[in-house]
Amino acid sequence: MKIAILGASGIGRSHARWFAGQGCELVSILGSSDESAARTGEVLGADFGFAGATYSSLTTLLHESQPDAVCISTPGELHFLQSLECLEAGAHVLCEKPLVYAPGRKIRENLDGAKELVRLARKKNLVLGAQLQYGAATPILCKMSGMAPSEVGDFAMELETTNPKASREPRELWIDLGPHALSVAQFLGGEGSRLLEESVRVLAAPGFDATEVSVRFQLARADGQLVTCRTILRALDSTFSGRKAVRRFAFNGRVVTYQGMAGEGGQYQAQYTAPDGYTNIHPDPVAYLIGDFVRAIRQRDRPLISGEFGLQNLEWLLKIAAKFESE
Repeated sequence: MKIAILGASGIGRSHARWFAGQGCELVSILGSSDESAARTGEVLGADFGFAGATYSSLTTLLHESQPDAVCISTPGELHFLQSLECLEAGAHVLCEKPLVYAPGRKIRENLDGAKELVRLARKKNLVLGAQLQYGAATPILCKMSGMAPSEVGDFAMELETTNPKASREPRELWIDLGPHALSVAQFLGGEGSRLLEESVRVLAAPGFDATEVSVRFQLARADGQLVTCRTILRALDSTFSGRKAVRRFAFNGRVVTYQGMAGEGGQYQAQYTAPDGYTNIHPDPVAYLIGDFVRAIRQRDRPLISGEFGLQNLEWLLKIAAKFESE
């Protein structure tokens, strides 16, 4: 399977290695300029022997390297047009979250763009996946907590980032990190679950060294049972660079912690710690998600985190984001 990575200088660098680990051939990468793409190509060459082509034009990349699938790891405002062009060219697409998002667009415009991508992928019988790795990891998280997803009536998540590029504006921080909490909530809610918009409560606390966003909402499962969800998202500045970012998940009060760690060859792995202190090591959630995306293409199946899943995630994300403006 021939793969192209759009935006391979950041997290896309790890994506490239994970695809290579699935037996895929990385044939090309896209950068913001010829120079940056060439530099990234050299880094990937040293990493794992990448010898593919580098481009700054997506149209040229698709025409010349003809990838079977494309991994989109570029900024959100580029997702729609890049995904559209790749699908039109007949390539399967794994797109970073949010599936479609541009700050200047209205909610309906962003949602219509995501719906168009889902419709096009169905029409052309292509796999469209969304990079919502914590949703993919939810079965592992629930197992570590000792709960089945259907048993969870109360879910909480605390997530911090020390990324210097993370927004300190509360609404945009929610747009950036909120998809992760929502993806777990979606998995717990199951098919047919609904966001109860009247239940949404948001609280933002910008500070000189951190911005914290708290969001509470409820989901109604298809059978009518409610799931109460709470999330705390935090963007920390360099004051906190000496400590590891917190990532905790609670299912009916049973807390599972997650910590990324370097494994063999420098590749990321996930260390999960159960409520009783038991620790287990798994592949990084993104590596697992990429493996499932590749499986879905090879088996002509639906991925665990599909375009439809990404669309629902975006819809809930934007509906909650609107509350930041009204409260």
